[in-house]
Amino acid sequence: MASYTSEELFEGVARHDSDVLQYLYLEYFKNLRSYVSQNKGSLEDARDLFQETVVAIFQRISQESFTVDCSFSTYFFATARILWLKELQARKQLPSQSFSESNIELTATDESDLTASIDAMLQQNLYQKHFMKLSGRCQILLQLYIEQVSLAEIAEMMGVTEKFVKKKKFECKEKLLKRIKNDPLYNSLKDEI
Repeated sequence: MASYTSEELFEGVARHDSDVLQYLYLEYFKNLRSYVSQNKGSLEDARDLFQETVVAIFQRISQESFTVDCSFSTYFFATARILWLKELQARKQLPSQSFSESNIELTATDESDLTASIDAMLQQNLYQKHFMKLSGRCQILLQLYIEQVSLAEIAEMMGVTEKFVKKKKFECKEKLLKRIKNDPLYNSLKDEI
């Protein structure tokens, strides 16, 4: 099996290189699965966490301001640990053990930036999860509103009155906010802000 430097791994994730992603799975999943199982998680949780970790790293390295002063392994397991702790907080469970092999040595700035990026990703995922559960009509109406289409134009597109659009927009927005606020993840994110 090929071996990669930290720089090659970061670049491979940025390019969605299937060989690098397979390498990550083969090299890192076993430790990740062990960590998750020792901290109240299942095999499925470990698989989800692996994917979320790779996505979070991809999103972070896609930003222009991305710099890192640690190995890929350290960054990977630090990201996974933060994501898993947030998941456990959302489930109202406490972790029992940390990664013993990762030697996490992030500076305060690195960890703060990483945590902020992960929080932003979790907030976006939370919004999308509940947005997709709305009716098709609510999704269209709110999407048009977000895109700053006027209420009059929305009413014309939907074949209804502007008054109806205004009322329906309010109802859809309230329904979305209620669903988000009732999600356990929302409370854990809110507590950190």
